[in-house]
Amino acid sequence: MFDFLSYNSMDSYIPQQKQVPSCHVRILQISPRTKKADIYSNGQLIAKGLGFKKFTPYFTLPAGKHNIKALMNINKPALADDTFIIKEGLIYTLALIGGREDIQFILFEDILVKEHENTSNIRLANLSSDSSVLNLSINKGDTLIEDVQYKTSSDYTAISPGKYVLRLEIPERYHVTIPDMEFKDGWNYTIYALGTINSKLNLQAFSILDGNTYLHS
Repeated sequence: MFDFLSYNSMDSYIPQQKQVPSCHVRILQISPRTKKADIYSNGQLIAKGLGFKKFTPYFTLPAGKHNIKALMNINKPALADDTFIIKEGLIYTLALIGGREDIQFILFEDILVKEHENTSNIRLANLSSDSSVLNLSINKGDTLIEDVQYKTSSDYTAISPGKYVLRLEIPERYHVTIPDMEFKDGWNYTIYALGTINSKLNLQAFSILDGNTYLHS
């Protein structure tokens, strides 16, 4: 099962042969100023034409140091150029974020969580540059996740499976309501918050099924 069947498919995907030691990685493109980007790891193309709010399936990369670049044109400077050390057996989401002047990659580990019956697990990743911290509540109730700083994610929080209305809040400044967000039994999700208050791309959020639901090291 690949998460792109449930949410967003990417425009093109080039799989990598599994190597040992290795890890699982997917790439998420949520830089609103970037229409489509080609992603390279250590000079090798790993994703082509990745559009805004699109993501790849998970694929394997060898563990170790990786120089990751995002390019819109191979003859022009990279939009983002970062280096990460990825560890054997782990699961990652590599997100391309930022506006015109601050495009960069952020690496999130999709941490394994214990399975419990009649439970979904969700976490919040704050990629809204307009917010110092974000809170998340459900169905007009108490705050479920709070004080998530920019460019970080919360721990997973267990909730009952079902359909929810989410409230995403910049404390004492602004909030947005996200209706009809459904979470299934035994599945783990990350809710990615992006956008800003004072731009055409308003504060918003969407959820993606995480690979720790179905991938095993």
